[in-house]
Amino acid sequence: MNYPRETLQWDFGTNTSPAIWVGMFLLGSLLINLLPVRIYGEIEYYFGCIKMVVMVSLILFNVVISGKNVANGTTTGHFFTYQSPYGFFSNQTVVATSTETYTFTGDTGRLLGMWSALNTIFFSFEGFVTVAVTAAENKDLDKDETIKMSSRKAPLRIILLYSLLIFTVGLNVPYTDPNIIDTSINSIRRGENSPFIVACVRAGVVGWPHFLNAFFTFSAASTAVNALYIASRLLHALANLRNVWPQTSWAYKIKSRLEKTNSKGVPVAAVFVSWLIGFLGFLGARPSPAKILGRMAIFCTCSIVIILLFVSAAFLFFYTRTVDGDPNDNVTITTTAGAVLNRNSSSYPYKSHLQWVRAAYCLLGFFLLMLFNGWRSFLFPFSAPDFIASYMGVLLFVVITALYHVKDEREWNPLRWTRRVTMDINNPTVTREKNFELRKGRLHRANKQSIFCKENAVRFLEFVWAWLK
Repeated sequence: MNYPRETLQWDFGTNTSPAIWVGMFLLGSLLINLLPVRIYGEIEYYFGCIKMVVMVSLILFNVVISGKNVANGTTTGHFFTYQSPYGFFSNQTVVATSTETYTFTGDTGRLLGMWSALNTIFFSFEGFVTVAVTAAENKDLDKDETIKMSSRKAPLRIILLYSLLIFTVGLNVPYTDPNIIDTSINSIRRGENSPFIVACVRAGVVGWPHFLNAFFTFSAASTAVNALYIASRLLHALANLRNVWPQTSWAYKIKSRLEKTNSKGVPVAAVFVSWLIGFLGFLGARPSPAKILGRMAIFCTCSIVIILLFVSAAFLFFYTRTVDGDPNDNVTITTTAGAVLNRNSSSYPYKSHLQWVRAAYCLLGFFLLMLFNGWRSFLFPFSAPDFIASYMGVLLFVVITALYHVKDEREWNPLRWTRRVTMDINNPTVTREKNFELRKGRLHRANKQSIFCKENAVRFLEFVWAWLK
């Protein structure tokens, strides 16, 4: 590609064992999670700001490269990668063994290519549950709208930035580039296979590939910090639910240790237990780390899909406990079926458009993703390791669910599984704040008689700033 340098080798740390780097990042993620939650939150805030700045810079960078290539006549024109024969790939190739290669063309190839992309994408969507997990440690949850705003802004930011990143890098790198083609069943390859680095190489840009490698390392390390926080808080939450644990002395000893927090409110025991799972990262130091890490990633994807599937199902069950009541009534009304929530009430806190339709759509979509998660492993010859990685999460979920029901043998009936109430969920207490400063997620016009005026312009800028910061 006429790159000015012979190699993209990153000289720093190349002679160091990968196990040492894994250990350093594991230790760093542990130390950050042992900090008080306010300090941890500020660190995560700055991590997020750095990521967003770099992502926006990458979008602009790829737009500039595309314009430069067209101006220099090195491509066939604008959007050449989205035109025939590159646009919307028409084949999917899988190498099962050194002698067996499968290539799917036409509509089948497009479908399987899209399906493979979805499996990869959902590995990056783990952070969606962070909003829900952090709610328990949120300050002034009953007054501010932080959870409501962040639950809206986080998906919008991720969808917008990810879509623009993929679109802009696609302006410079066709899908047929040999450096980004991965025909293995499941794998995570090195940084030089990133389309963003390939875009730099194809354009002859020196320096940026090294910066991007550093950013990829930073991004993965910060993701580990966030994942450890989520895992430890979920484990701590389970420790506070009595009905989750078997009615034995040893189980309650474990429960009592996991539910304890230090003087700063950090569940140290839960953090340490969750951190031990991170030692699986040392598998990446073994030969063929791409396949090992790829199988771990596909296992995590399956777990995330199962969680989102049952979140959708849980909401549909919750939706049955709501009714279309009078907007002037209270949020809780009494019917023949008992106390239910009035979703038309102005005080109802969980309002959005087409709720049950979106939940049903997610339920069906996640079920299909879970079902066809490991389609590549069924190609002849059958790949047992990839099949296990793709569906072990389903088996573990069934086993854990069964153990939950059999933990008390006196109540267990193998022919009848019932949902048990693990905690008392009270009706929501809603505070109806009229102060604009406490309703930052909503646009309030200062002058109701005129749309275009100075006061409304100031309010609009305040609304945009509240969503951006």
